[in-house]
Amino acid sequence: MADKPFKGKMNVRGTEITVLSVGNEDDFISLTDIALYFIAIVWKSYHAVGNFGG
Repeated sequence: MADKPFKGKMNVRGTEITVLSVGNEDDFISLTDIALYFIAIVWKSYHAVGNFGG
């Protein structure tokens, strides 16, 4: 039986995340990777405006 493709969306605190899946054992969602991506964006934007603290 062929895997059935899946497309879904979830909204996490105002950020929409689209999930694309082919439905096999190789599919996964790394919430850690998503969190690290958003942390990097916030870090870059925070330091881009000269907010170095201290």
